Amino acid sequence: YLEPVTAPANYKNKEAIETYIANGEQEQLAKAALDIDLARIVAIGAWSEADAEPQVFTAKDEREERTLLKWFWGLGGSPLIGFNCVGYDLPLLLRRSLYLNVAAPALILGKYRHPGVEDLMLSLSFDGALRFRGLSFYCKRFRLTGWGDDSISGKEIPALVAAGEWDKVAAHCKSDVLKTAALARRVGLLAELEVF
Repeated sequence: YLEPVTAPANYKNKEAIETYIANGEQEQLAKAALDIDLARIVAIGAWSEADAEPQVFTAKDEREERTLLKWFWGLGGSPLIGFNCVGYDLPLLLRRSLYLNVAAPALILGKYRHPGVEDLMLSLSFDGALRFRGLSFYCKRFRLTGWGDDSISGKEIPALVAAGEWDKVAAHCKSDVLKTAALARRVGLLAELEVF
């Protein structure tokens, strides 16, 4: 599904053109996991009030991905609370639901208006008036702890999937859910849960 890469018109040398195209294709591949129309869901984590701890599942293929989407949308509940969920997570869930023919709710995900959705990144940046910072930054800044192994970065997920390291993918997802919940409690969106 990658769009064709073409060298600028002033490139005349065949080798330079081939190098430009190869580099452009490599750049596209490197960013595919962040492209709503190219990415796929490899893990979903959620923590509802009914759960003693976060639920985290991985999807090794589209069949499992479809099952996860049905599970996630079946959770219902409002508000949905996430970190950068308006800018990435929910659009990806909705797009993959569309591609995989999974029924999904009609969500409004405007930057300034997203009823039933609390995006902590938008809240903490005052809807983009201030610099966007990452989830780990805010957890560190608020001195929040308690999410286990935090050594995996989201940037590593494509390589972990390619290597079949599904336990590490799930551990990263669970860590992010725990961080998001801790941050949501700290800023007053969630009541304190006695689960740790």
